[in-house]
Amino acid sequence: MYANIGIENVKFCERIFNTDYILVSEEINTRYDGVSATISNMYGGWKLFLTIDVIKLLDKANINNNDYYEIKDFIDKFCMDYLGELLDLVLTRIEYRYDAILSPPAEREFFLRRYKKNYR
Repeated sequence: MYANIGIENVKFCERIFNTDYILVSEEINTRYDGVSATISNMYGGWKLFLTIDVIKLLDKANINNNDYYEIKDFIDKFCMDYLGELLDLVLTRIEYRYDAILSPPAEREFFLRRYKKNYR
């Protein structure tokens, strides 16, 4: 996701992290597992690019609708804490995955062999 931000947001962020905006992404990557943020000056305007791996952030693989508010609250708090205001973020992509649990070893082996045959 991304958001257009102003120079005041950039300066706020630099004060919080006590570093130049270019190095902010390194600071954020070390503070949060599954969160990546980059601030850049593109085409004459400032932008925040934010990538969130929800599985890593919540530390669980089974994400459901009930987790929406926890994720939204995190994003809102993140924006307030590091940029000084709530942002109008634009969602650009969602990636889905499905974790299948195959308990019996024979069943797991069968599906792995089938998968390898189909994707050579």
